[in-house]
Amino acid sequence: MEAGNLLTCERSPGFLVALARGSEPVKLPPGVVLFSAFPLEKEGWLQPDNAVWLRL
Repeated sequence: MEAGNLLTCERSPGFLVALARGSEPVKLPPGVVLFSAFPLEKEGWLQPDNAVWLRL
């Protein structure tokens, strides 16, 4: 699913991968960040060219 510049993919029930595209940070869906490819600069937001794994 893609919403604006956020591309998401459900890996299995309760887990989601989110990838930020574009040039601006995007709001993450509700959930607990389990892993981020790069440290998040602001909680709840994903900066461009970064990916996170979330537990929903």
